[in-house]
Amino acid sequence: MPHRIIWTERGRSELRSLHPTAKQAIRRSLREIDSLWDQDVKPLRGHGERYTLRVGGYRVILLQVDGADDFVIERVASRDIVYDDYPLPDESG
Repeated sequence: MPHRIIWTERGRSELRSLHPTAKQAIRRSLREIDSLWDQDVKPLRGHGERYTLRVGGYRVILLQVDGADDFVIERVASRDIVYDDYPLPDESG
């Protein structure tokens, strides 16, 4: 079954603020997410059912809804800043 994408207002706003070429690449990747799943979508370590979709220098943070094929887009931003809201778990202990 294909993945269904649900947008948050923050995700939409961040996408709208990007350069048109970046927006087009992200939209294309989201349309093709089922075929990209094994190579460009990775679990977001330490953050439960969240995944990151890599699109060039940008990342799309996806939250899986109740183990279903539905995903909520939480963030769309450059890889330099997108992870600020998702720090790595403390591995010192």
